[in-house]
Amino acid sequence: MSNVFKDQKLFFDITGQTPGAESSKLYRALIDEEYQEMCDAKDMTDAVDAALDLIYVCAGYLHSLGLDPQPLWDEVQLSNMSKFKSPDGFRVMRREDGKIMKGPAYFAPDLHGLIMDQMSGRGFEKTHY
Repeated sequence: MSNVFKDQKLFFDITGQTPGAESSKLYRALIDEEYQEMCDAKDMTDAVDAALDLIYVCAGYLHSLGLDPQPLWDEVQLSNMSKFKSPDGFRVMRREDGKIMKGPAYFAPDLHGLIMDQMSGRGFEKTHY
C-alpha cells in the first residue's frame, strides 16, 4: 500500500517547495479549492477524484508546516481506536446520525507534544500556519 505522506513529500521536494508561510498559504487555498470540487461533484468519479486530491493537499499542508505527518497520524489513529475499547473488549457506540462516539477508554491525541518535538530548534512561526 502506498504511503500518502511519502508520496506527497516526494512531490513537495521535486517541485522545489519548502516549508514556510508562503507554501502554507498556498496549501490552505488548495484545500479550499479541492473541498469545493468535492462538494460540487456531479458523479462518483468527480467525487473520488476531489476526495483524493483533498487528501493529497492536506498532506502537502502538513509538509508546508515542516512536519513529518506520519507520527501525528499514528497518534490520531491510536486515539480514534481508543473510542472502541471497553472493559468487555471492543464496543462501538453511535449517535443517531451514525457518528462514532467516544467510549470510556478514549484518550485525546497528544499532537501538541509531537509537534513541539518536531519543531524544537526550528523557530516555529505563529504566522506559518
